[in-house]
Amino acid sequence: MAAETQLLKFKIDDAEYEMPMLDDLDMDEWQILYDYTGLILDDFAPKEDADEERDRERRTSQPGFTRAMLHIGYRRAHPELKSDAIRQVTGEAKLLRVLEALNESTSEEDETPLASTTEPEPSSPKRPVASNETTSPPSQKSSAAPAVPHATTGTVA
Repeated sequence: MAAETQLLKFKIDDAEYEMPMLDDLDMDEWQILYDYTGLILDDFAPKEDADEERDRERRTSQPGFTRAMLHIGYRRAHPELKSDAIRQVTGEAKLLRVLEALNESTSEEDETPLASTTEPEPSSPKRPVASNETTSPPSQKSSAAPAVPHATTGTVA
């Protein structure tokens, strides 16, 4: 039986956005993640060796990973915006505020403090992004709590 996962949320200009999950990314979103981080699907697979697992957690807690996930979440809500505009908005978010908001969204459902930035004006139209395909394996829960909360990668069996 799979455990339920709680959606992580972040805010920009008092608007709330869902943090995407790795198992719900489409090909365009995987490309965005790669462009920000250089990480590929295999980089997210849990490792048996403790040292390799620490290295994996370190790679997925780098600022580029968080920024890519913010970019994707914001893009899903604003598919009409160009990538450069989204990059600017998400780049202006204060990392520690974003991490606090993500952490609080897992512990407090009603109250979600967020990073505050200004939304850009819409530019040229872009097709909406939607996908129900799952390409990544389910995540396994680590026994050690990370120093910085990570985005939820799926459900744990």
